[in-house]
Order: sequence, then C-alpha cells, then structure tokens
Amino acid sequence: LEKPHSVGRFGLGFNSVYHFTDVPSFVSGDNVVIFDPHASHLPGISPSHPGLKINFVGKGIATQFPDQFYPYLLFGCDMQHKYNGTLFRFPLRNDITATYSQIKQTAYSPAMVLNLFKNFQNIASEVLLFLHNVTCINLYFREGMDKDMKMIYRVGRDGSQGQSVYNFIRDLKNQVKDKDEFYKRLQGTPEKMLPSDCQLLSITRNESEKEYTQRWMVSEYLGGKHSIVMATKKENQTHGFVPWAGIAAKVGEEFGANKDQSLRHVDDRSKKAVSLEGRAFCFLPLPVKTGLPVHVNGYFELSSNRRDIWYG
Repeated sequence: LEKPHSVGRFGLGFNSVYHFTDVPSFVSGDNVVIFDPHASHLPGISPSHPGLKINFVGKGIATQFPDQFYPYLLFGCDMQHKYNGTLFRFPLRNDITATYSQIKQTAYSPAMVLNLFKNFQNIASEVLLFLHNVTCINLYFREGMDKDMKMIYRVGRDGSQGQSVYNFIRDLKNQVKDKDEFYKRLQGTPEKMLPSDCQLLSITRNESEKEYTQRWMVSEYLGGKHSIVMATKKENQTHGFVPWAGIAAKVGEEFGANKDQSLRHVDDRSKKAVSLEGRAFCFLPLPVKTGLPVHVNGYFELSSNRRDIWYG
C-alpha cells in the first residue's frame, strides 16, 4: 500500500520485459540505468549488484559507446543534457542469446514485436478508460536508424478524466505516516465526504488516415458502508484493499475516412448504450470477462501474474 493510487503498485510491469530481453535499460533525467541479471554483459558488476546507473550529463558517452547509446537519440534526447522524460531500450533476445539465457530460452523477433503491437491496437482505446495520468498513446515504427519514424496509430482521450477519487486517495496517503493510519483516516471519513466522479469521455484512434471515435460514460466512486468496513478490517489490511470502483459504458461510436470528412454516427448516447462484452479492469484491462454489458474497474486482488482475479 505504498502508493494506493498507482497502477504499478503490483511491481510486475517492468518485469514483463524479460519475456523478450535479457539486458533492459532506460534513460530518465540525468541517468541511464542498465540491468544485467546474468552479470555477464556489463563491466564491474556481480550477481548481487547486476546493473549500472550512470550519470551521462556532459560525459559524451553516446560518442564513446555509440552501439549502446545511439538508439536513445530520439524525441529530443541527446545523451548530453538532462532528459525530461523516460526512454526504454529492450535489445531483443535472439536465437544465439536464447541458448544460454537463464531467464527464457525463447528468441523474440522484430516480427513478433510488431504482432504484439498489432494485438494491443485492438484494445488500445479501452486501455485509457480508467487511467489518470496517461491520456495519449502513440506508436511509431522506423525501419532503420537512417529512416524517418512513421506513426502507425495514435489513441488519445478528449476531456479530462474525473480526478476526485484519485486525488482523495493520493492526498490521504501523503498525509499519513503508515498503512494503519491510512486505514484509520479512511474509516473515519464521513460517507458524505467520500468522492465520486462521472465523466463523458471521447477516445479517438487515428490509423492510416482514418479516424475512429468511441464515447464512454465513466463513473468512479469511493465506497462507504459495507465496502469500507470490509477494506479496513484488520485481517484484510494485508491485502491493501481500497473500496475504489468504477463502471464504463460505451454510449456511442463514430468513424470517418479522415479528419476533414464529417463523421458518420453508428450509435448515439441519447438512445441506448452500445453493446459490448464487459471485462474486469484493475485500472488496466484483465482477460476476465464479467458477462455484464459494461466494463467494471475494481481494486481487485490479482493473481501473481496479474492475469486473473485472485480467488481461494
């Protein structure tokens, strides 16, 4: 419960990159960080300290080691000055490195990466429904270092997502010193003071000069009564439960050939919700199908691989 408002509180997101790489790295701010779990690629490391953190500002390391750092010279990063953002690099595990990898002995080809992005494209619009800090996803592809980047698709959200519940949880966590005090303050909050949001969101996807827009009604609520009692029970506090839930109903969709052509309505929110196969979300979509005509977001306890809701 270190960051109860954070999607990444499970600690699984970054570890997923080891499906396709053995030596991930990233640039953020003043530093470049390189992980080497095998302790076999980087100088001066060991199994107990399998990585390096290097302050690159003013060091000229892109010139000294172009094969390692030239791929970072994108989106305004020059590997000489502080970079206001984060760039990740994942050298793909090939047939040779897969034979001695102790992480996974399966190669991952560029074609597999493109297929992964293609599959993500099918759900990219819905990924943004319950996120509070990510409002846009752009996918670019470049065939070579001397080629220009080409945008494959863009998904963006119009209208600000309601932040009342998110801000309440974040601010409450910042005001307390530990988990016990967090739950005590949460339990002591009068029910009429618990926040809720209801927003109409437009999520637009652009690809191949075509534009497709979905309209969603998204409602989020910090529950009281029985839900807050269950979450704050002493025996349940080890799970880090927070009675934070949400619903997303698709209320319309429209598409057009391009931005200049008027959009043709497929459905309209004044009639009825558009049919969809409801899924469970824990801020990000889960493979779990609920059988409901809406998506349900909950502060669920998840299985260790984050692919299912925990039960037992």
